[in-house]
Amino acid sequence: MRKALSLAATVIAAAAVSGASAAPRDTDTATPDYLQWGPCPQNADAPRLECATLDVPLDYRSPDGRRIEIAVS
Repeated sequence: MRKALSLAATVIAAAAVSGASAAPRDTDTATPDYLQWGPCPQNADAPRLECATLDVPLDYRSPDGRRIEIAVS
């Protein structure tokens, strides 16, 4: 009985993980995003710190929709 429950749990977990994989990206139409590094805003404390922003879709299921900027340092 214990082996059957363990096997059932493994099969259910494998099915859940395989269904949750990300959709493949269409590389023919996708354009890469690049970080352009530069000085950080005035409120940065470290003088050698570099910052960049990355423009990304708010919802990857709607790549032509609203976009946001993500700050990176």
